[in-house]
Formats: sequence, structure tokens, C-alpha cells
Amino acid sequence: MTRLVTVVVDRTHAESSWYGLCGATLTWFLSSTGLGPEAAAEAVEAAIGGRFESWAEPVPTLVDAVGEDVAVHLTGRTFYRER
Repeated sequence: MTRLVTVVVDRTHAESSWYGLCGATLTWFLSSTGLGPEAAAEAVEAAIGGRFESWAEPVPTLVDAVGEDVAVHLTGRTFYRER
């Protein structure tokens, strides 16, 4: 997921409305794996939820967080982190 966000940002150079294309790309990807379109769109909205801004390239930690949030939304499991 994070790679798809990075590709969209790189291709659009974070120009106006890149985040809309990013959401559509992530939804398409999840749908292509067998997830229903509505469930895919819901997972993407839950993960992105207005955190991307027009004309601003997201920082890597935000991109990672979105990828993790999609995974958590779909699986219901959080990631194990060593302390």
C-alpha cells in the first residue's frame, strides 16, 4: 500500500488533487484482490480520512501510517512493535 501511495505522489508531483487519485488507486488495488468495492472504499477512507493535503507531498511517516491503518482496518489486528 505504501508503495502505491509513493508511486502516485511521484507521478503527479503532489499536484492539485493527487490525493483523490491516490484514494482511487488504493481502492482499485484492494478491489482487485477480491475485496468488494464498498469495503475497499471504506478501508481507504478510514485510513486516509483527510490526512492528505493538496499541493503537499506527504512525509514518509504519514504514508507508512496510512498503509498500516488500511491493514489494521481490514484485519482488525495491530502490528507488534518491539520496545
